[in-house]
Amino acid sequence: PPSAIEACLDKMLFANKASKLGFPSIPVFEDPRPLDESRVTVKERRGQGSRKIHLDLTKEEAEEHAGTLDDPIFQPHVTGRELSADLYVDREGRAHGTILRWRDLVVDGESKVTTTFRKAEWERDLGELASLIGLRGHGLAQAIVDKELQLHILEINPRLGGASPLSLACGLKSIEWFLQESAGIDLGEPTDFDYPAGMRLTRD
Repeated sequence: PPSAIEACLDKMLFANKASKLGFPSIPVFEDPRPLDESRVTVKERRGQGSRKIHLDLTKEEAEEHAGTLDDPIFQPHVTGRELSADLYVDREGRAHGTILRWRDLVVDGESKVTTTFRKAEWERDLGELASLIGLRGHGLAQAIVDKELQLHILEINPRLGGASPLSLACGLKSIEWFLQESAGIDLGEPTDFDYPAGMRLTRD
């Protein structure tokens, strides 16, 4: 639905929706001054934020960099390990699988080395969040895990990612499920989804 696409493309709208639904999203501000944290991240509100993102700035540095952006937003800077999650939500809003993978090496916002891992709570929560914001089909979630092993959700993109083939190879049948639904076939109730941890994809 258009409303779900808009929620995915607008990082402020997404953060507000996720927070209201009770999920641990990183808050977004249009002005850095209300932030309690001293270190700030600034990026574009819409589109590929990683292209023009600046991390770990002072509020003054963030405001200065914001002048080079079209529609800047500010977030508290969160340090930790980055993850991606490929998932599929059917037309009835049922999540049929979520595959977590660490972003071991990131270049220009894309995973060049990524490795699958398991954590049932995060798998469940990210699939549920995608469903509740209205996403249908394949989704690609991004998050940061801090040193206390707490999840901080950044965004969910309504598409496959460059490293999504790893998830497809691990049993997330997104393309097959999409074609089945396009042909009018109901996928039925989701079954317990299992996939291997420690599978790695390396891209040029």
